[in-house]
Amino acid sequence: MPRTGPVGDSWPRPPGLDEQVAELDPDVGALLDVLGDSPTDDDLELLRSDDRLWIPIARIDVRPWLVSWFTATADWQIERDLSGPITGTSSVGVAWSYGGVHDVAEAFNGLPATGREVVVRGDTVMGMDRYDCRFRLWRYVDWAGLYAQLGLALNWRVPVSNTPSPLPRPPDPREP
Repeated sequence: MPRTGPVGDSWPRPPGLDEQVAELDPDVGALLDVLGDSPTDDDLELLRSDDRLWIPIARIDVRPWLVSWFTATADWQIERDLSGPITGTSSVGVAWSYGGVHDVAEAFNGLPATGREVVVRGDTVMGMDRYDCRFRLWRYVDWAGLYAQLGLALNWRVPVSNTPSPLPRPPDPREP
């Protein structure tokens, strides 16, 4: 697995990742190794032009986590009409969804299993980071939609104290 591969260095490895990496087509594994080192423009164009390469990369980036949190009812799948090369860039976007049941106790953010069916939706964008010239994956998940399906509420409010703080007195223009 390359240094900058689908999971990255700063994240814990999800359960089952090694098995899913082993299932990759050898061409995809070889491309991941190249992308993790120093990809050329030809490597990126190969990635952009062949969905047999970018679909498995996006899948292995998110699916190991999803299957560790939710038992699959509709496994990971892409929305083809919303996926593909992004015009004017060297990047590829993959819109995906995963259907499952939240029946794995405390696996997702420590929540007790709710037994609720969920559909997790997201987008994975892959390409070169223009600031450090490394291959990157950017993952966007509709967390608010998932939390709502789990019966959780988001209020987007910053916690504040129940005790009001004294407000500073505005300056008196008559005082020197």
